[in-house]
Amino acid sequence: MDPHLSRMLTSSRQCRCCGATFAQLLSLACDRPDMAPEDLPVQDNAAILAEPGDVLTEDFCRAGDYFFLRAVLAIPLANSGGAEFILGTWASVGQEVFEAYLDRFELREAVQCYPAGPPGAGRPHAGNERRRGIP
Repeated sequence: MDPHLSRMLTSSRQCRCCGATFAQLLSLACDRPDMAPEDLPVQDNAAILAEPGDVLTEDFCRAGDYFFLRAVLAIPLANSGGAEFILGTWASVGQEVFEAYLDRFELREAVQCYPAGPPGAGRPHAGNERRRGIP
């Protein structure tokens, strides 16, 4: 195993912000899409169905004409004995995909795979072109 990776997997670190000590590989996650207002409170997932307008939950975000789903990527690390780097981000999807996902999420059904992309990176998801002014 790479010595640097070994050190990352076995040594402890202290967070500069909160002072907590971590003894495992850190994961990275975004708490909200960049387009979600900073003052939008995080609510329970049920709020996405119960409340109109802009809503941010742990897994869903509706901000104006934009729709986002939380995406968690587990990236296996070579020669690490099964360790994974976890990256939590938000995927921009069209309204139809968002609503289809909510329908399936509520029923706890397996969700079909849909194309999605990170907000602002390259061409947005099909269906968002008109809202973003892209021909």
